[in-house]
Amino acid sequence: MSFFDPSLSAGEPPEMENDNLLLAAQESGYIAPDVEGDQDAIAQQVFVNLAARVNGWQSHDGNLDTWLIEAFSEVGAEIRSLAADVPASIFGTYGTRVLGVPPRLATGASGTASFTAQDDAGYTLDTGTTFGLSRSGNDVVAFQTLQEATIAPGDTLVADVPFTAVEVGAASNGLVGVGQMLDPVTWVAAINVPIATTGGQDAELPDDYVDRLSNLFPAVGLRPVLPQDFAILALQLIPGVGRAVAMNLYDPDTDTWDNVRTVTLVIAQADGTPCSATVKAQVEALLEALREVNWVVHVIDPLYQPVDVTFVVTPYAGQDLATVVAACVANVTSYLSPGAYRLGELSPAIAGGEVIYPPANGTEARRQVVRVNELISLLDRSLGVDYVNTVEINGVAGDFAFGNAYTLPTAGTIVGNPASDPDPGPPVFRIDSITPADLPFNGNTILTLTGEFPVPFPADYQLMVEPENDKPMASPGATPITGQSATTATVMHGGFGARDSCLGPALAWILADDWTTVVSNQAPLTITTYPG
Repeated sequence: MSFFDPSLSAGEPPEMENDNLLLAAQESGYIAPDVEGDQDAIAQQVFVNLAARVNGWQSHDGNLDTWLIEAFSEVGAEIRSLAADVPASIFGTYGTRVLGVPPRLATGASGTASFTAQDDAGYTLDTGTTFGLSRSGNDVVAFQTLQEATIAPGDTLVADVPFTAVEVGAASNGLVGVGQMLDPVTWVAAINVPIATTGGQDAELPDDYVDRLSNLFPAVGLRPVLPQDFAILALQLIPGVGRAVAMNLYDPDTDTWDNVRTVTLVIAQADGTPCSATVKAQVEALLEALREVNWVVHVIDPLYQPVDVTFVVTPYAGQDLATVVAACVANVTSYLSPGAYRLGELSPAIAGGEVIYPPANGTEARRQVVRVNELISLLDRSLGVDYVNTVEINGVAGDFAFGNAYTLPTAGTIVGNPASDPDPGPPVFRIDSITPADLPFNGNTILTLTGEFPVPFPADYQLMVEPENDKPMASPGATPITGQSATTATVMHGGFGARDSCLGPALAWILADDWTTVVSNQAPLTITTYPG
């Protein structure tokens, strides 16, 4: 199941709410108390209660009681608004001071660079030297080196110099290529960053922080016991983990589901791509430090498999077909994103950790499935689609199951409304030549036909050879065509009988299996018969 919401990019509103999305939101974050803070709504509640208690009472703008109620409602709305914020503040303070889980601070992106000198005289690059990488034509992000770097005399290059962004935040990620000096260091001739900068992140917003605490609370003892505890701890305590799926009792080395005190944790980044080796090592170290004695914890990457989808949709009248198909292709591609595709079976939520349980006795182990009905529903709600004609997944008009429980899809070849193959028309039977061109009147002769023929050749089709003078023969010259290709065919011709009047020019063509219908695509070929 994917959590891609097609209503976000669809041209039509969804016909019904997605209750699973609502459930996922409820189970994967902090739910603020439901406190009414609107002044008019509070006043209306008081008016309704008074009318229910005092027979015939009605509110009027000129009455003192109405003025008082409206004034008190304004004060009450302010107090309620403040009160609604207090639980989240208390919640955040508890997480920071009691649990020791503070909000995530902003960090700067980092990487390594090489510096090329103008000559081989030898130079030293000081710690904190500042250079820039371009994010756009006039937008340069500043970075500074983290250690001293020396180019020995006789050399002109120093590589793998670590650096970090001067300003923290995610905006410094993904920069690569040629840099420029910002400090007045005149001997640097060139700067190159071979691998894109990574690791920058924005400061955690207060709402995101209390959502993370809410997801962490089931494992508040920071001791994994239940399968989801392993996933929750990895998600909430290790930056870089965006997906965590706990497979209870599963051992990936033996591919078995009956291993006591064993959990396999499948982790990935938020976009579904594999975590770095460093992040995996951090998750392994965390869980090894927190797990109970004799527990076995495996940390693995998900597997990936491309999924090809071919579909045909009918747009509403007046809609541009190319635009509609492009919207459908975009929706299907997003649906098959590994970052949106859910693996767990405990809850529709992703942020709270996912769990896959072992199969029940006598049942097959769980496998992830891309379901054709979900794709039909997705396409039906896409921009401009009236109805869905057909959907095929990997060439089959049905569901497609992956090989195991932790394979994520990636979008393969997505084709909408493919052009129909042109009608090939009737098969071509064309004889250009017959070898040998002179046939014996009697006796068996192997003939080779060249021209154009269908493959495979229809069964029981015949080569017919008759005298041009149309004299009657003792037996027809029709013989089944056997060995053949697209350009050649082989015939064992058995002769014509014993009438001398049949000698001379003859005509050859191909008959269908009814020995009557001529299927040759040109006039009969003229050959010569002679006594055998």
